[in-house]
Amino acid sequence: MKRLNVYMLVIALIGCLFGVSPVSANWQLGIDNTEMDNVFEIWFLTDESHVISNYQLEFGYDTNEMTYVSYTNTPPGTLIPDFMGGMEETHPGYLHNFNAAQLFGTDPTVSSNIILGTLTFEIKPEAVKDGEPDIWFETVPPGFGITLDGEWFDFNDFQEPEFRSQHIAYGVGWDVGAPVPIPAAVWLLGSGVVGLLGLRRRLA
Repeated sequence: MKRLNVYMLVIALIGCLFGVSPVSANWQLGIDNTEMDNVFEIWFLTDESHVISNYQLEFGYDTNEMTYVSYTNTPPGTLIPDFMGGMEETHPGYLHNFNAAQLFGTDPTVSSNIILGTLTFEIKPEAVKDGEPDIWFETVPPGFGITLDGEWFDFNDFQEPEFRSQHIAYGVGWDVGAPVPIPAAVWLLGSGVVGLLGLRRRLA
């Protein structure tokens, strides 16, 4: 979670340096795995007050390394989770319709970072940390988006590179599995180089 906060600060500083208003980056949707386990947290990140009326999010994940198990949906205030039905895996690697909305009442105001829910996976034995993301936001039509302060930000907004870079954040733990082992040949080469350096010093 600390890395997500640092990420937001860096975005704001870059915006100031290049003349981009940091106001446009005062909220983000984020995925974080602070515990470095099989449970990923879905965050709404902000340092200013925003009224959240609804959201619908989609996710992709690496089926070679993880198997989807379950989710939780814990929207703020009086928003109703799974307002348009629950989230489902419509095809392998694609989780559709993580949503919440308001039917009656007052939409909640959020002024600090909150968890919207979690995604739980089974990590496959063959999963390795290969530097590639194993989970991500799928900002695809027609549903992806969020309504903040009466404005609907849809999949078109999130597919625009600058908007996406400002409002999508990834914390730690998005690359799961065991560390990639160093091949025996690399160890052998390394020991050979060290040996040659030692020999050179003796000869000198």
